[in-house]
Amino acid sequence: MNRAPAAVGAGQAMVLGLLLSGCVLYTIGNGLHSTVLGVRGDIEGWGSTLLGIIMAGFSIGYMAGTVLAPRAIRQSGHVRAFAAAASMLSIVTIAHAIVVDPAVWFALRLVHGVCYAVLGLVAESWLNAAAAPGTRGRVFGLYAMLVLLSFMASQVLLVVADPSDFVLFALVSILISASLVPLTLSGVDAPRDIPVSRMSFRRVFEVSPVGAVGCFTSGVVFGASFSLCAVYARQVGMDQHGISLFMAGLYTGGMLMVWPIGWLSDRMDRRIVIAAAAILAGVLALVVALAGGSMGSWGLIIANMLFGTLMTPNYALCVAHSNDFVDRAELVGLAAALLMIYAVGQVLGPLAAGLLMDWTGPSGLYLLAAAVMAAFGTFTLWRLAVGRKPDPAQVEPFVDTPRTTFMASTLDPRGAPEGEDDGAEPEPSS
Repeated sequence: MNRAPAAVGAGQAMVLGLLLSGCVLYTIGNGLHSTVLGVRGDIEGWGSTLLGIIMAGFSIGYMAGTVLAPRAIRQSGHVRAFAAAASMLSIVTIAHAIVVDPAVWFALRLVHGVCYAVLGLVAESWLNAAAAPGTRGRVFGLYAMLVLLSFMASQVLLVVADPSDFVLFALVSILISASLVPLTLSGVDAPRDIPVSRMSFRRVFEVSPVGAVGCFTSGVVFGASFSLCAVYARQVGMDQHGISLFMAGLYTGGMLMVWPIGWLSDRMDRRIVIAAAAILAGVLALVVALAGGSMGSWGLIIANMLFGTLMTPNYALCVAHSNDFVDRAELVGLAAALLMIYAVGQVLGPLAAGLLMDWTGPSGLYLLAAAVMAAFGTFTLWRLAVGRKPDPAQVEPFVDTPRTTFMASTLDPRGAPEGEDDGAEPEPSS
């Protein structure tokens, strides 16, 4: 795999810094854009069901992009593909502010999803090319942390301007366009290709039923929360600052607890931790659904942050549990399949939550989360009783896995080909 000659020592740190800063910029833009669309759509009075359909367009486009993007990148090259996707994404963002129409927004969200998949595949393949074998673990952990930090930071920017105005859409466009600068000037050679490794869904379920079902339920709940939490906050009477803190709390909770929960899962059967976190998240979501109206703004902000601490690590825990049952040669194929299962859930989550919110009121979002997480926790307890345990010799330390693209798994030191790690121990990053 090609690496620029400068990508050693201080030079490597500079290259990685440029690449990671570009990823941060477009991730902040993506997180802010989703929240702005939810709030603006609610201001327009479109209703939660319609908003759920619009927001699901992103995940549909993302799934299509994940399948189609590798061939497009091979044909046009990494730099051109990234530049085209970022430019198109900037156009799409501004178009939302110019044409405020549900059908147009759904079409734009489809395009947004495709472009975001291209950006992620290119950026993560660049990171893989720039990271030295002995530093993959640290780069992987840093990247996962920065993704969560970026989503958290994106929500704070909501207070910059009124969502009914043009400014926030322009800010998202600026952030996405700005991501072109560090990524295209990083100096690292583009990888020769994007590896395509596939695993059938049947094989994934055979490897780990808990992992497969867990990634799907994580997609349902996180997709619904990512798309409609801001709508929920506005419908229960929060002002713009409150919505910003409510959304930021969701990501802050996940960022703070993903490593402690992962550390705990390394010291016992992971399914115990997965089941406990899922059931507790379901209970907390039920409390918010039933008592959210009497909690006050700060009570809801804290409750949503606690919900994030239990819900957000679910995907990474399920991926780690699945990885415990396969050889390192299968990790990329497994990651791609689990991410696609997650994406299917992310399509269905906003649709189901939107319908429930129109039927039962804003609490429908958390009723869905409560039902899905409780059901998954119960399923995991059943699998704990009847399922097999992984071979202890094959279990690796927990590594936080970002929900971006399957290329992130190539940074995971567990997935490095034999002999490529130069004798370095695979390590999670702190």
